[in-house]
Amino acid sequence: MPAISQQTGSFVDCLDLLRQLSEKLTEAMERMYYQSDADSILEKEFYPAYEELESRIWKLAAESMRDRAAVTRMREI
Repeated sequence: MPAISQQTGSFVDCLDLLRQLSEKLTEAMERMYYQSDADSILEKEFYPAYEELESRIWKLAAESMRDRAAVTRMREI
């Protein structure tokens, strides 16, 4: 089984940080607004940008895995 490269691991770390950011933002919004209002604001103003950024990071991670697999002959991705 190939090892995870530092390059790919960095993108995985970014995805984890993005998830943590979303959780913290949701907590903060729910402290500031009623939960239903917070959910509505997040859905309209945050989640579209979040999903776009998450998608782009996944694409970069996939590119990284392909690149590392080719360069290392599948010893790492």
